Amino acid sequence: EEQDAYERAVLAGMKIIFDEQTSPSVMKMLQSQTDDPAQAIAQTTGMLIQILEDQSQGQLPGEIIMDVADELAGNLMALGAKQGLFKVDTNLKGRAAQQIGVLLGETYETTPEDANEMMAGMSPEDLAKIQEEQTAFAGGA
Repeated sequence: EEQDAYERAVLAGMKIIFDEQTSPSVMKMLQSQTDDPAQAIAQTTGMLIQILEDQSQGQLPGEIIMDVADELAGNLMALGAKQGLFKVDTNLKGRAAQQIGVLLGETYETTPEDANEMMAGMSPEDLAKIQEEQTAFAGGA
C-alpha cells in the first residue's frame, strides 16, 4: 500500500511539473533563485509536496514524503538542466537534498534516519562545507 501511495504521489507531482497549466509556475520557481539553484529546487520541491498534501487532504503517508520529494527533485533537476537553468552535478544534488531535508523537516516529522539517508549520498567535502555553513549560521566558531 505504501508503494502504491508513493507511485500515485510521484505521478501526481510529475503531472504538476509537466502539465501545460502548471508547468509555467514550476519553471518560474526554478528560475527564482538564479544564484542558488539548490535553494530553488528545494523550494519548488517543497511547494510540490505541499500541493500533493493538500490534494490528498492530509492522506499522504509521512513515511513516503522524503522518497517522493527525492524523486520529484530529481525530475526538477533534469528539467532545469534541460532548460539550461543550471548544471546538475553531485554538489548540486547534495546541497538540494540537504535543503529539502531542512525544509521538509520543518513541516513534516523527519527522523534522524531520514537525514542520515539523505546525507549518505554526499561527499565528505560537501558535508564539511554544510557543517561550516551551519556553524557560521548559528554564530559559532
